[in-house]
Formats: sequence, structure tokens, C-alpha cells
Amino acid sequence: MSDSTSAPDTKETSSLPAPAAAAAAAATAAAMDPMQMMASLMGGMGGGGLGAMGAMGADKPSPNNINKTITIDLKDIYNGTTKELEIERRVSCKVTEVTEVTEVTEEPAFKIETKKVNVTIKKGHYKETIVLKGEGHQLTENEIGDLIVTIEVNEHEYYDRDNNDLVMKKEVSLNDALCGYTFKIKDINDNELTVTTDKIIDVEPMGLVGKGLPDSDSPESNTYGNIVILFDVIFPETLDKETKEALRKLLPDNETLEEDQDSSKVLTLESVEYDSDTESETESEEDERMGQMPMPPPGCATQ
Repeated sequence: MSDSTSAPDTKETSSLPAPAAAAAAAATAAAMDPMQMMASLMGGMGGGGLGAMGAMGADKPSPNNINKTITIDLKDIYNGTTKELEIERRVSCKVTEVTEVTEVTEEPAFKIETKKVNVTIKKGHYKETIVLKGEGHQLTENEIGDLIVTIEVNEHEYYDRDNNDLVMKKEVSLNDALCGYTFKIKDINDNELTVTTDKIIDVEPMGLVGKGLPDSDSPESNTYGNIVILFDVIFPETLDKETKEALRKLLPDNETLEEDQDSSKVLTLESVEYDSDTESETESEEDERMGQMPMPPPGCATQ
């Protein structure tokens, strides 16, 4: 018989028999985290693989952050204010010494620190949140969270905020709307203001320039928004005959017909219900509606 000895195999071989090696490989695969398996399979993707994919979620809120809410008034936004906030945060015993401790845990070694933090609301503040860096939980020197403060503004008695403007609604009689109007209001700091106009008041807004909120982008520039007044003209429910005749003589643009018309042919206006959101059907809407109508069956077309 010829010599059947072959050249030595240069590849690394398992010292286990083939069935045992297969079983070990299967056990290793089963024990491996699925994400690790994917990472090992995709590790050659330009040094990226799942590591790059995992970085996509790096902007998620840190579990070491502390979330709090404070409530302020519109007056606080006008003047600026500082609110004191008390928080409790976990601090590693290796990070700092804690003066006031309410709880101590054994594993991991951290303490609960009670701390008072000042939150500054600048003039014209418009953000929904304020972030105080490094005021969250501090478990290690590299794991330091932030304090996220949500700002809620109380509803004002008569002002609404629109950017830097303060908007209010006010009723005015038809007499005052036509003949001039002097009245009093309060600004955001409850200072009484006397306001007047000799213009005819209609649906157009009127206001006081520079009496609104400070400019949030440059609160030190002394730039302010306006107080905007939206008037609601109240018409009288009835007028006696003498008043009507006097008004017809005094007011311009009298276009009413003479009262010698045949009363049997004259229609009287009445109050009706009307949905102001209803709009007439446009041509495009009509075309769309017509396009949804069923087509006639074959053979029905005229020749």
C-alpha cells in the first residue's frame, strides 16, 4: 500500500471530537446575546456595525436627570424673578461629602442629598424648560445628570400672552364706540392706566405701544411689546322711535327706503341659526365629488 500520510494541516483544529465541537458551538451561540451576535457579524462594516447604530439613541434623556415643575405668573415674566426649588438627588459617597442625609444604601454606595436650587426666570422668558447642568443625580464622576425645570404660567385674569404682546378683550357700548371712549385698565403690574380714543371703534384692534412684555431675546434693551385691546361693540337691543329719528338725522349714509311701501310685500328679518364654519362648495370640491360617482355600465353610452 502506498503511504497515505498527508501534509500537516496549517489551520487550527479543535481538540474535541466533531460531535462535541458542534455541541459546544451551539451552546456558545445560544448563550451569546443576540445583539452581540449581530455586532460580531457586522463588526466589519467600516468600523461601524451596531456600535454606530447604538450611537443614534445617545440623545435619549439621562436616567440621572431630575425633572421638576414650577408655576409662575405673567407678572413674573414681565419683571423677572428667582424661584427657590428644593430637590433630592442621589450622590455617590465617592463623589462628594453630603451634609444632610436622609437615606443611605449599601449597594451601590450612594446617599440622598437634599439641596435648595435657585431657578432664575429672566425678563421676557419664553422657554418651556430651563436646564441646570450638573444638578441631577451624581452616581460617579462621569455620571452626572441635569435638573430639568418645566415652567408653567398661571392664567391671567384678563391678559393673554402673544409673544411679547399682552392681549385683552373689552366690551364697549355703541355710543362710546361712535363718539369716543375714555376708560381705565390695569397693566400687568396692577397699575391703573387711564386710556382714551376719539376714533370710531370697530373690529380693528387698538392698543398701547410699549406696555407689553420685555423682548425675550434682549431683555436688557428696554424693548417691549404692546397691550392689544380687542373691542366687542355692544349694540342696544331696542331703540324708541324718537331715538331712531334723531340718529337718522345725525348719522351719515342713511340708505333706508321710505316707509310708504306696501307693507304686504315687505319681508321682516328674523334671527336665524347659521354655522359660520360652513363654506360653499368650490369647483374643485365639486369635481372631486363628481369623480366619485359610479360610472355608467358598458353599452349605455349614446352613439
